[in-house]
Amino acid sequence: MSKMSGEIVACYTMFDRSALRAACSIYRLDEADCLWLDTAQVVRKAWDQFSQKGYKLDKIATYLGIKFSHHDALEDARTAALVLLRAVEETGLSVRQWQQGAIPNRSVTKSRVPRV
Repeated sequence: MSKMSGEIVACYTMFDRSALRAACSIYRLDEADCLWLDTAQVVRKAWDQFSQKGYKLDKIATYLGIKFSHHDALEDARTAALVLLRAVEETGLSVRQWQQGAIPNRSVTKSRVPRV
């Protein structure tokens, strides 16, 4: 896990973190020494309409115009990454700022029009 040491690892909800933790436990490996970023929380902060509900990965992918095949691990990871990149682009906050808990200026995201 040394390649992940100190790096920001993004996931959509903390499922990946708990799955990795469980795998490490089963195989008696040290857990990754990384910084986790829940991109579902990023979505909830970046776009007002998803702050309380409706922020499942398939719904946000549709909203952002991201082609997505749900429940495929590689597609989930790719889409979560694209969602994070869009949040960075639209809010001006870096991945590191998101990981540190930054809150975007809401005026940036209120009138969001999805790309086609």
